[in-house]
Amino acid sequence: MHIGLKVGIFATALAATFGSAYGVGKAVGPVLPDAPAARHAGHAGHAGRSGGATPRPRPADSRSPRAATPST
Repeated sequence: MHIGLKVGIFATALAATFGSAYGVGKAVGPVLPDAPAARHAGHAGHAGRSGGATPRPRPADSRSPRAATPST
């Protein structure tokens, strides 16, 4: 087989594959969760905060020299 024929067959197969995937995607439509707002329904009380989540305090590191001395 000539190289041009191989490239042509490959390009045709590639176009057919992507074309069929595009057609199936258009027929099925986007896959989305049923109710995206339901995930955050329990967090309605936090609406007034402006800054997102508050950082957690870090535990004292036993290797740190500051952890061994009491704070004044």
